[in-house]
Amino acid sequence: MTAWEVTLSGETPDSEIKIAFTDASEIFENTIGVNDIFIHKLLDLIKENENYSIYTGIKKVVSPSGEDKSDRALFILVGEDKHEVKFAILLGQVDEKTWIIVGFWPDAFAEACKEHNEILESILQSVLFNPDNWKFIEFVVPFSQFTQTQTEE
Repeated sequence: MTAWEVTLSGETPDSEIKIAFTDASEIFENTIGVNDIFIHKLLDLIKENENYSIYTGIKKVVSPSGEDKSDRALFILVGEDKHEVKFAILLGQVDEKTWIIVGFWPDAFAEACKEHNEILESILQSVLFNPDNWKFIEFVVPFSQFTQTQTEE
């Protein structure tokens, strides 16, 4: 499988965490969009729930073709539910109202979404409508300001 390589800041200023996100094109034939209403609702939930937060942590993003996409509007939605099941979705903001799913982590989550398309929708619905189901939800944002707002694949 092809992967997006994302470097995040670690717990100390000098540490880093590298995560490989399975490219969404490996999972779905078509680009999967995320409505900007979802993002706005998520931001509201971050304000209202202690287990929801924003984390400034994306340092570098490299596409499956090896291109540095760190200047693009790329974000991560990551969570762990009460059963300690973790997931992360790499999101790209194409324009002010258009978001797409770019990648999935871990591999088991990517495979589950590939085999059962409804899993992705179920998780996104749960993030919005069942905040008590989650140990944590983090919306991870980049360190840098964007030179462009479009995400190119």
